[in-house]
This record gives sequence, structure tokens and C-alpha cells, in this order.
Amino acid sequence: MQIDRPFPQIEGRLEDARLLFGRGRYIDDLPVGPSTLHAAFTRSPYGHATIAGINKDAALAVDGVVAVYTAADLGAVLDPFPSIVRGAPEYRGIATGKVRYVGEPVAVVLARDRYAAEDGVSALDIAYEALPAVVDVDAAAAETAPLLHDDFGTNVVWRNRYRYGDPETAFREADRIVGIDLKFPKYNSTPLETYGVIAEYLPETDGYVIHGNFQGPFSLMPVLARALRVPDSRIRMVVPQDIGGSFGIKAMIYPYMGLIAACARLAERPVKWIEDRAEHLLGSASGTDRNSHIEAAVSRDGLVRAIRMNIRENVGAYLRAPEPSCVMRSLTTFSGPYRIESGEIEAACVLTNTLPTGLNRGYGGQQYMFSLERLMDAIARETGIDRIEVRRRNFLKAAEFPYRTTTGSYYDSGDYHGCLERALDYLRNEGWERMREELRASGRLVGIGVATCVHSAASNIGYVTLALSPEERAKRGYNAKSGTNDFAHIALDASGRLRVQIGTAGAGQGHATAVAQIVAREFGLGVRDIDVIDRIDTETTPWTITTGTYASRFSVVVGGAVQRAAARLADHLRIIASSLLDAPPDQIDIEEGMIRVRNSNSSLSLRQLAGAAQWNRGDLPDDVVQLHVSESYGAPNLRSPDSENRVNAAATYGFMADFAMVEIDPVTFVPRVLKYIAVHDVGTAINPQLIRGQIAGGIVHGLGGALYEHLDYDESGQMMSASFMDYLCPTASEAPQMSIDHFDAKSPFTVLGVKGCGENSAMSAPAAIASAVDDALSEFNGSIAELPVTPPAIWRQVAGAS
Repeated sequence: MQIDRPFPQIEGRLEDARLLFGRGRYIDDLPVGPSTLHAAFTRSPYGHATIAGINKDAALAVDGVVAVYTAADLGAVLDPFPSIVRGAPEYRGIATGKVRYVGEPVAVVLARDRYAAEDGVSALDIAYEALPAVVDVDAAAAETAPLLHDDFGTNVVWRNRYRYGDPETAFREADRIVGIDLKFPKYNSTPLETYGVIAEYLPETDGYVIHGNFQGPFSLMPVLARALRVPDSRIRMVVPQDIGGSFGIKAMIYPYMGLIAACARLAERPVKWIEDRAEHLLGSASGTDRNSHIEAAVSRDGLVRAIRMNIRENVGAYLRAPEPSCVMRSLTTFSGPYRIESGEIEAACVLTNTLPTGLNRGYGGQQYMFSLERLMDAIARETGIDRIEVRRRNFLKAAEFPYRTTTGSYYDSGDYHGCLERALDYLRNEGWERMREELRASGRLVGIGVATCVHSAASNIGYVTLALSPEERAKRGYNAKSGTNDFAHIALDASGRLRVQIGTAGAGQGHATAVAQIVAREFGLGVRDIDVIDRIDTETTPWTITTGTYASRFSVVVGGAVQRAAARLADHLRIIASSLLDAPPDQIDIEEGMIRVRNSNSSLSLRQLAGAAQWNRGDLPDDVVQLHVSESYGAPNLRSPDSENRVNAAATYGFMADFAMVEIDPVTFVPRVLKYIAVHDVGTAINPQLIRGQIAGGIVHGLGGALYEHLDYDESGQMMSASFMDYLCPTASEAPQMSIDHFDAKSPFTVLGVKGCGENSAMSAPAAIASAVDDALSEFNGSIAELPVTPPAIWRQVAGAS
């Protein structure tokens, strides 16, 4: 039965009270037994060096130290982690033979407490022989560059070329070719809570129990299992009830899960490790920094006919799964919201003596949006057409959806013109242009920037296999990959209360609240009438290979499973009620905790129905009673890549229209974002309050990458920003005044009509802010091609023009 009710809303979130009263359960809150050992890592102080020797004697003599393990010890129980790219250099999670980045684990000390473990680390005697390092991606790709992995013979670990449509003809016939060189920075996710792992080896089953604040995706579980030499079923992964933020980076905890599990096996005791902040900056993961050249074939009226891109991606010292998937985000949606029918992309992943890369909020989206939106601004500048008008002319139109792009992505719905106009209404009503001119008249450097972008959500796991050639994917024995799916379980308990279990662990997004809203709408209940279990134990929680909190997939995939389960349980309850109330199921309504026969006074409560089914089942037909329902949901529009490297990369595609106003101090050249407008298409809005929080957080996250955050290395590979004294994160005082709204086009492909929103402005904000800095420096012919936009970079623009 189709339920046509709005989603019920509440003030705040279901999760808030428990957290505000200090009853959060994070990884470091979990109790451990008296036999548990505590781990501390010795990390490389060199960017590149041979390990000449490790003397453990002094460390083992420290009171409380139980063991010291190096790669030689751990290699007895831990294999290299598999890579997506066949033949890539081995990655073991701990240095073997030589170190390749500052912060790389070299040895792990186990002790009765963390203090003794740290003392043991200080006592270790390790001899290094320094080697030349290389940190710049272009320098590392040169034939004469120092090699990180001697046996591999090159630092270019992966390279591929992709072609869609007919770019050769488009460029040959173009009225104008517009090109730019760009640099995107390497920055971290910096959640409040760092990594944490508690691992125990179970000799009776040759398996492991691993507690960790792992957000998924669970497609990395087979990677971990193969490294530990056990079947997937022998690893029980338990995620604590609460995760203190992630933004993608806690998917990259899996190497440490493997290392701590291996330590537990060797020591034959449970082992606990909690990462400190310096370790997190030095040794966790970062987004990829990218050098790229992008150019467009443009007609005289500003229409883009084709794009060519050359991408050099710095993946750090190792190519770790799921890399090089970051590149694929730029590939599958290279045309953004524009009708660009041809493209050619050459991409390479290059190894450098820096921290290896991985998932970061928006994973690849911020890099490609920065490139494409910088190109659109360059086209406007060179053609003399207004920045907004260039975008309007190239937009897809609402009547064209669903729209199949040249790469195979299937844009489900949208009204890009309408969404942009809504954002422009905010800009006009708030008097942005008048304010800009008034501030400029007073001698201040102020600019307005724009970014209009497509946001793909609920990734098709098949898109990562574009890293392999069509020939490799066609080989006998290759298992094709596609889709994204998840489970939900819902039950009516004996007291008449509804309980829902999902297979994703939230990291502050409000998952329990959204799930309760979906179920409450189906049954006509209040949000607080629903109990939600949103923590993971792979032994008892339904999960799939695509389970996890990533790619803005929660409302699309998990929400779809919850809706299907709720609707199916409601149908079962109507069947039970029809037997009890002697009425056809299609004449029975469920609302406000009551089950009523339509146009009748006959009714009973959910509690009464549950009681009858539990206490008096004998009087009900055997095939009627069903109070527990499990459902899965997978997006229906996803397939594996074809022989032409075309694939629908995600289940849904939203749209973002962002504007930023930036002021630059004319003396210090310090930039500051004064105002920000974000109007996004998120499909059906389950909880506008949560959507606003996600978008606002994304704005600040993207602001950090645009103006402040950068993992900076010197020529020797030494990290120059290894603490919050040097690694600058935006704080509340840097957050701009925000106007946030949504202009929604319901998705025809998802159960609830939803699209994602968790990563949106983290991807679009760097492009919008760079555009605003351009505008602020217009009198100096400023053009921002590198992030972050620091005061020295702005000064060079001004000084160069002078």
C-alpha cells in the first residue's frame, strides 16, 4: 500500500540526548581485559631511507614492555594487502627494507600500558641510511627521479587513457581552445576522533575479533582477510556505537586493523592501539594532490564541445586499495552538469615520498569540480561571456532527464536552471553585488565566485574497475562488479514497539533519526516511537560487500532498504489484523499506533496485535503471523562497465549551485569568506535539518581545502605541517554567514526519491571560493590555479600584476 504522508520531524536528533549526557560509546570507551597489551608505533623520521638495523634490546628492557615487532616478525602472519592494480608494489602497512615517507610504521612496541609502550618506542635503536627523496608529482614521474620501489622500475604506478565520443573532430573544428594548468592540494579529513583498534586472535577458529572505528566500505574486508590469511568469515568486525567523525578517512584504518590483529596473534593476547593526533597527520591517509592540464574545445557562442584532461595524481608512497579510484570520479562525471559530448582523459598515478592517499570527503569530487569550474571561468574570461551565462548555455535542460552522458552515467533528474535561479534570488535579495561595490569603493578587495556542479551519490562499485583495461575485465575468471546494496531488519516486539536494525555505523550524520522518520511515516507514528540499532557487529548484523558510510549513499540505499522493510512489515500486520478484525487487508489503515478498519469503529492497537500474535498464535492461521522482516535494496539502474569503459557510476545525481563572497585584506593579503549561498538538489528531503547540517559542514570542510589546509613537505620528504600549530583547520570564527536551501527534483530511480547530500559542498566550495578570489583580484587580472589560496600566493598575483 502506498503511504502518502510527509516525513515526521523532531527538534534535534534522537542521538543528541545520549551524547550530551556523556553516554557516548567510542572505541576508547570500550572495556578491555587485564591481559590486554597496548601498542605504540615507531615511525620513520625520514622521507626516504634504508633501514640499516634495528636493535630491540633497550626497548625490551623497559619495565612493562612485552614485545617488539618489526616487518620481519609480522611478515610471518601478515601478507601484503592486495591492490586493485595488478603488479603494483607491495604494501604491508609496515616498512620493509626501507622507509618511504615520514610517519611510516617501522616497529610496534607492546606493553602493559601505553606509557610503557611509548617508553619502549623511545628506547628503540634504529639505524637509517638516508636516500634522495621526491615529493613533487611531476618530478617523481621523470625517468631520472629517485625510485621508491627499486624492483618496480618507475614511480608511475598506473597509467591509462580514456576516450569518449569524438574529441579529435571537436578540437579540430573548435572556434577557440581554452586551457589551464591546475594544482589541487593534499589535505586530511581531520575528524575529532582519531583511529582506534582492539584486536584479539582466536586460536580455536584461527580467526580474529577486531573492534575498530571503521566506517567501511566493507569491500575492504576481503583485502584485510587476504592479508591475514583467513577467509572473510573468520574476521568478526565490531564497530562501536559511536564514531567521532570520519569524512572518509576511517575507511583507511584497515592497514592498522591488519597490523594490530597480527600483533595479537604473535603475542597471543588482545592488543589495543589508539592513534594520537600527530600520528594521524603523519601516518593515516590524505586526499590526493593533483596536477592537471585541462582544455576545452569551445564554439564562438561559448558552448563546450569537448574536453581533454591530463591528470597526474600523487598517491603517496604506496598505491593502496581503493586507489586509483579517486581518478575514476573525474572520469565518470567529467562533463558535470554540462552537455559536453566528447572527452579524452589521460591519467597517471605517481608514487612520491609522502603519506599514502585514500578516501576523503567527496573522494575525487573536489578535484574534478575544481578543474571543471576553473575551466568554465576561464572560458568566460576568454570569450567575454558572463560566468553565469556560460554555465546556463551549457547546462542540460530539465526536459532532457533522465540523461545518459557520454561516459555512461545516467543522470536521473534535475532542473539546473531552476536551482541556479533560486541561488541567484538569494544573492540578489541579500544585496551581494551592491555590498561588493560598496566595499570596493572603500578600498577593499572583494569578490563573488560561483560553482555549479553535479554530485553523484551511492557509488556503483563497478566504477573502480575502470582502473583495469577492458581486456583485463574480459578475461576468463574475472568477476564483474556492479551495484550498491544494503540490508535492513524491522520487527514488532511483544510490547508493540517497532525496532529497526541497519548495517551502517554513523559518524555523527543522524542515521538513527532518519531511519526512525522513514519507519514512523509508514506506520503513522512519532519519530521517538521507533527504536533504531545502528552499530555493526559482522557476526550478528546483516551487511553486504558494499555496506559502509561513504559516497553519500545512506538515504539512497539504506533508506531504500528500511522503506521496503517497513512497507512489507506493514502489509504483514494488515494480514494479521484482517484475521483478528474480520476485514480485507486493503481496508485496514495503520496510523498513530492503531490499526483500524476503514469506515468502521473496529480497531486495535499495535500492542494488542503484537500480544495476540505472541500469546495466542494458535488461533491464527499458520501462514499469517510474520512480525520480523528483513529486506535488501540495491539501486536498479547500475551495471558493470562495458567494453568502451562506459558505466553508470552512481545511483543518483544531485546538483549544486554555490556562491561565495571573499574579502582579501589589502595589507596582509589574508583571504576570508564573508558569505556563502548553497542551493542543492537532494531529491526528496527526509530531514531538512540534517541536510542543512551536512551542507554547512561541507562548506567549512571545503573552505579548509581552499584557504588553509595542506600537508606540506620539504624536498627531503619532511612534513612541515605535522601538528595543528602548522596544519591550519578552519574554526567557527572562519565559518561564513550561510544561506542554505534545496531545490529538489525527485529521483525516479530510488525508493524514496532521495539523492545524497553528505559530501556536497566539501566538493564545490573550493571551486566557488577560487572563483571569488579571482573576482576579488580582477583589477590585477588574477587567476587562481592552485590551492590553498594563501596570502603569499595572493601577494604574488598582485605583485606580478604591478
